[in-house]
Amino acid sequence: MKNLTLKKVAIGLLLAGYSISGAYAANSITTGIIKGRAPLVNAKNKTTAVYDKNSITVKLFDKNDNAVAQANTVTNGYKIRIYFNVVDQDGDKDSLQLTAKTIKFGYNKLKQDRSREFVWVASGSVGTDNDGDYAQWIIPQDAVGSHIYYEILANTDFGNPSVASQYVYGDVFKSDDAGLKDNSGDTPAATNVGSGSTDIPSITNGEIGLDSDSYTIELYAISVNSGVITYSANSIGANDSPVVGLLYAPKVTSTEITNADITNQFKFEWNLVDFTTNRQDIVNSGQPANVPTPSQPDITQLDAVNARQSSGGQQIEGLYYQIPVNGLVSANGQTVQNLVAGAQGYKLKVIASEATPTN
Repeated sequence: MKNLTLKKVAIGLLLAGYSISGAYAANSITTGIIKGRAPLVNAKNKTTAVYDKNSITVKLFDKNDNAVAQANTVTNGYKIRIYFNVVDQDGDKDSLQLTAKTIKFGYNKLKQDRSREFVWVASGSVGTDNDGDYAQWIIPQDAVGSHIYYEILANTDFGNPSVASQYVYGDVFKSDDAGLKDNSGDTPAATNVGSGSTDIPSITNGEIGLDSDSYTIELYAISVNSGVITYSANSIGANDSPVVGLLYAPKVTSTEITNADITNQFKFEWNLVDFTTNRQDIVNSGQPANVPTPSQPDITQLDAVNARQSSGGQQIEGLYYQIPVNGLVSANGQTVQNLVAGAQGYKLKVIASEATPTN
């Protein structure tokens, strides 16, 4: 048996599953595109890169830009900042703030009809400070009563892949593991997801509260015709005197949104307060000396009327109140006894509180 000697090129071709045909022979092979590993985001307090879990850092600032590390409730007008490090096992970097620009904030938006709709909004403010890249968002008034979520997608300038395959999301004030979702704008599928980090402010109640400086309340004399309310041209000032027999209603206006009437986001309680003794229009100075000076306590939870501001609008609890004549003041469904002159001599006070959303 004869021994055959194969050259190196021929051996390589045989091993690669190729054969020499005619006068042509292949002497190279090209693979598919080389792949690296996808980037992730890590909270700033991670001293070493973590490649199997995402996390972020959350910082909170009040309306005066003071840092808030701990609070019972956060209100509209506060600022949320999200910080992070982009980590990539292949060393790819994000030098163009690509990741920060993907950050959105999500919440159950309170609509004009008091229903809610989950929305995602871009932060609108991306920057860099001593702590690194961040995205900042000011909590709006229509987020009151909602938890706040974030979404972020890790990016690098170059790499294959240069973008993570899923969005990271969670509740900004929770330290639970971050969640993952396929598409931007998807409503959060879980509520037990968070920042993936303890590097967040300590907030007792994650629902956004209402900032009392973000709205004003004014009181108007009104008329009601076939269920339609007409407000008087001018509001009643603190020194103006309401009149027995007339109807009065408040109007609540947002200071964040120009001329936005947000009355239907509230319910109202009416009270008679600060009864004034020795008022000459109540206590006649000519009465006998042995007649005692009247002293009357505040009367709370007056029987007001639930109504709509406009046709087709939402029913508003305690929207208006009529000052009764002949002393027939009613509160909690009962006539108030032993009044000197009914509502006369009292001041009229209306208290606004947040109404329950319709869903």
